[in-house]
Amino acid sequence: MLIGYADKLSVDAGDHVEIKVSAPGVYRSQLVRLRGMTEGATGLSVAEVPVSSNSNGQHTGRVQALHPGSLVDVALPKVDFAKGVGVSLWVKPTAPGRLCQTLFSLSDDSSVTRIMLELDRTGRPALYLRSSNGAVTTVSSPDPLPKGRWVFLKAVYNPGEAELRLIAEEQTGTHCWSTPVVVAEGSAAGFRVGASHAEDGRATDCFNGCVSDVTVFGASPKQPILQWDFSRQMDSDIAVDVSGAGRHGRLLNRPARAVLGPAWDKKTIRWTDDPAQWNALHLHDDDLDDAQWRTDFEVEAPAESGIYAVRLNQGETSYYIPFYVRPGAARKRVLFVAPTNTYLAYGNEHLWEGERGIAHQKMMSFPIVLDKAETILQQMPSLGRSLYDRHSDGSGVIYASRLRPLTNMQPNYINWLAGGPRHFSGDFFITGWLDSIGIEFDVATDEDVDSLGKGLLDSYDVVLTGSHPEYPAAAEFDAFEDYVKGGGKLMYLGANGFFWVTSYVNKLRTAIEVRRGYAAQRNWTSHAAELYHSSTGEIGGAYRHRGRDQNPFLGVGMAAAGWGPASGFTRTPESYGETVAWVFEGIASETVGEHGYLLGGAAGDELDHADPARGTPDSTVVLMSSRHNDLFFPSLDSVTEVAPNQQGSKNPHVRADVVLVEHPGGGKVFSTGSICWAGSLGTNSYDNDIARLTTNVLRNFLAK
Repeated sequence: MLIGYADKLSVDAGDHVEIKVSAPGVYRSQLVRLRGMTEGATGLSVAEVPVSSNSNGQHTGRVQALHPGSLVDVALPKVDFAKGVGVSLWVKPTAPGRLCQTLFSLSDDSSVTRIMLELDRTGRPALYLRSSNGAVTTVSSPDPLPKGRWVFLKAVYNPGEAELRLIAEEQTGTHCWSTPVVVAEGSAAGFRVGASHAEDGRATDCFNGCVSDVTVFGASPKQPILQWDFSRQMDSDIAVDVSGAGRHGRLLNRPARAVLGPAWDKKTIRWTDDPAQWNALHLHDDDLDDAQWRTDFEVEAPAESGIYAVRLNQGETSYYIPFYVRPGAARKRVLFVAPTNTYLAYGNEHLWEGERGIAHQKMMSFPIVLDKAETILQQMPSLGRSLYDRHSDGSGVIYASRLRPLTNMQPNYINWLAGGPRHFSGDFFITGWLDSIGIEFDVATDEDVDSLGKGLLDSYDVVLTGSHPEYPAAAEFDAFEDYVKGGGKLMYLGANGFFWVTSYVNKLRTAIEVRRGYAAQRNWTSHAAELYHSSTGEIGGAYRHRGRDQNPFLGVGMAAAGWGPASGFTRTPESYGETVAWVFEGIASETVGEHGYLLGGAAGDELDHADPARGTPDSTVVLMSSRHNDLFFPSLDSVTEVAPNQQGSKNPHVRADVVLVEHPGGGKVFSTGSICWAGSLGTNSYDNDIARLTTNVLRNFLAK
């Protein structure tokens, strides 16, 4: 399998980007600049411009393994078994009885496991002790641990009594099982929670569930060797040792933090009020934060801002590793902000499979067809999942990392749900349209706006979004709003934008965190007391449920969705007014956008509309609106109850609006209200009514 990723997503000109590849055999690489979507004899493709690079050419490949599964790891001083050793911890299994799952393991210098507590294939806790001569002693419970319930476990080797003991404390009482054992000479030097030690040092037999209050002790629990408190430094990848010995653990593959522990008193749902009640980790066997692949070669970032990729080729197979070059000192008048957080949120999503795929198929007017991206995920489930998926134990995914191959972040990706390019690939319709009208532009990413703020946007006369800028961090949301309040001109060329509360998990912005909450359109639901982000402490969910709606800023907000045939837009009487007639210059028809590469029209997929009750400004002019069939439905947060006759043909609220908003201070926003708008830009090589209308707006914004 030919796949790879880069260590950075957005860079300055001249920066070095590390390229990490897994390939069986020889392959070739070529640095390219990705321009815009075009249609040729073989279908849609993104125009590529080769770029000179010392890395171009042939490389000898190697297969690099993936090792998913989160755990906590620490090196220990020699733990002398002759003096006794014990481990205690609270555990809550979430998927017992499937495979053997390790709760903890103590290993020696050679990574040979000496003491291990696991859940066997029936879900029963079993404690193993291996002596230096290889003899193994086992003690286990006759009953499995209950799924989804906290149990306190203590494993003790007592050489004085020549006994191996396992103790379980739960609501039904305390249970103890023991067995005689020959004195086990030797020592342990490594400790892991959530996985056992493999010979190569990697994790195996990973645990699905929550752990809390982990303590390793010597002859007595009063002599702790380490004591981890997972409520400390919640925004880090460190398990803080509060024993005083300084044996802090490393969290690998980012288990979920800000998770309820066994002692929640139900008096608050905000972990920052009393972190000690959120002193747990939720470990998953499919967590993957950093693939930790070795670097195969480096690429020097070109001088000009733009979207670039290293194209890998092996026979007929190709794979692209994209990155962005942010603007330098010499800047153009137009900035395109790529919604890279959206690309991460959807990275490696599996919604086409299982019950969610069946549910989506009922909302589609064509059969699901999987792209090569999904085929790779079927063959390599170890690539991790998206924020739209559930873990193997059924819990929702809350972190998404870019330090792994993202199979659907490819310029030629055809999305199974929209039947065309969507997200990363779909946004090349926007850059292709800019190229077609001769507008030069710079490129930045979500993480650039988050780090550089309004100052970056202020350098430009006009700023354009992508087709689905759904996941801005709060600082990025601020920057866009402040840019418009300060007189900037924004073209919001999509829908369902600025919607989910998003935070970066570290200063390098290698991953994002999103908690779905228990409202709005979602594919899983957060526990009511696990809605606050571990990375920032802020409440997650939808921004509008924090009182920060999109409508006051953009004129429109998320209202409906559907994946049946998309429609066009019909002009409103207000669109013929003298002050906005320029928008339709060169367009004779009352209805526009009845064409497109996404669902066949300009109004489809997810839809935004104007709503004064949600704060749409009085200065907003609704230029066009759409109507839809019964495969389109209102979004959950736009209705107050489930009732009949809410589908598109019977509900005027199921629509998209195209609006023009004037803000005090001279700021202007043009919002298209539909994800499918981008796909309609590209029809007939960008010579169509949607492209003409969008061009009219851009040129007007640039002229004033």
